[in-house]
Amino acid sequence: MEEQNSPNTLTTTDVLSSLKGALSTLRAVKPEDRSGIDRRYAIVITELEKVFAYFYTYIYSQEISK
Repeated sequence: MEEQNSPNTLTTTDVLSSLKGALSTLRAVKPEDRSGIDRRYAIVITELEKVFAYFYTYIYSQEISK
């Protein structure tokens, strides 16, 4: 039995959705206590936002404009 989301069936929209989900999850579990771990979460969130922006700009938008 083939897995529903096998690599052959995933789309760029799926990737975008996964990145959004990861960002949402990180924001939800990030402590808001201005501690060192809070800052580390903030850095990871910022870097993932960059990944999202790069993916959207260089891959997703190019595919939807075809």
